[in-house]
Amino acid sequence: MKKAVFFYSWKGFTRKVAEVIGEKMSADLIEIREARERKGIRGFLGGILEAVRKKHINIVFPMQKPEEYDIVFLMTPIWAGNPSPAIRTFVEKTNWADKKTVVVVTQGAGGNSYTEKIKLFMENNQANVLSGIYFRDKTPEDAIREKIDELKRGIKDLGD
Repeated sequence: MKKAVFFYSWKGFTRKVAEVIGEKMSADLIEIREARERKGIRGFLGGILEAVRKKHINIVFPMQKPEEYDIVFLMTPIWAGNPSPAIRTFVEKTNWADKKTVVVVTQGAGGNSYTEKIKLFMENNQANVLSGIYFRDKTPEDAIREKIDELKRGIKDLGD
C-alpha cells in the first residue's frame, strides 16, 4: 500500500511530526512550500490574516499528487482556527475525489475541535477522511510515536 504525508511547516514542529509519521507508516514525505518565505512577526501576522480571510497564496506545487497514493496524511498547523494558507491553497486546487485521507493537525492551543473542522474541510473537498488526530506544539517525540502507533492500530487500512 503506497502512502504519503503531504505537509506544510513554518517553524518546524509539523515537519517533526511528519517525519515520525513517514517513518512509522513507511510513507513518502512531500512538503508543500510557499513561493515566498515568511519571516518574522510580519510573516506571522500576514499568515494569520490570510488564514482568517481563507485566502489562496502562491505555493510551489509538488510533483507528486495525492491520486498517486492509496492513503494520504494531510498535515497542517492551525492558524487562527483555520488551516495554513499553503494547505488551503493546495487542498482547494488538488483533486481529492474519494482519496483515503488522515487529517493531522498541529496547534499551539485549543483542542480536538480544530481537527474536526479540518476533517470537514477535507470532506467538503471530496476526500474520504478515515480519521484525524492533533498534536500540541512541543509534544515530546515519544508521545508523538505513541499516538501514531495508536492511530495505526485503530485504522486497519493503515497497516503495512
